Amino acid sequence: MSITKKEATESRKLLAFKQRPKSREFPLVDGLTDRRITWPENASGLVVTRQQLEDFIGNQTLYQAQATAKRFIVIAAAAQQIARGKNKELNWRLIRYVASEDDSAGCQQMMKAMLSAIVQGEEGIAAACLTTIHLLDFGFEYMTSCNRGLIYEDSLKRMMQATERRN
Repeated sequence: MSITKKEATESRKLLAFKQRPKSREFPLVDGLTDRRITWPENASGLVVTRQQLEDFIGNQTLYQAQATAKRFIVIAAAAQQIARGKNKELNWRLIRYVASEDDSAGCQQMMKAMLSAIVQGEEGIAAACLTTIHLLDFGFEYMTSCNRGLIYEDSLKRMMQATERRN
C-alpha cells in the first residue's frame, strides 16, 4: 500500500493544522501560547462586544451616561496606575468603590467585565482602557482625552471623604 505525494502532503497539512493552536483561542505569553488562559470571545480587544457597549451607553439618559463615562474613566485610570505598580491597594479600593456606585443590572454587568479583565493583568488592563475609549468615542465623541486626570483625582478624593465619614 503506497501513499501518493498528494495524500502525504494533505495528511501533513491536516496534522500540522490540528497541532497548532488557533491564535484566537489562546493568548501569547512571552511569545508562547499559554493554554491556561482562553482568549476572549471578543477579539476586538474590548471587555465586551461593541454592540453590548453601545447598547449599554445608548440606552441611558444623558445624566446617567455622563456618570457612567466618569466611572469608566476612573476605573481605567486606576487600572493603569496598578499596571505601573503605583498605590496598588489604594487603586483597587478605588476601583471597587467606583464599580459599586451604580447597582443597576446593566452597569454591574459592565463593571464585572471590567474587573475581570483588570484582574488578568496588562492585557486585561489594556482591554479595559480600550473599552473606556470606545465608550467615550461612541457616547461623547468630544471627550476621549478631556480631563481624565482631573476626573480620576476627583473620584479618589470622593472615596477618601466617604471613608473618613464612615470612621
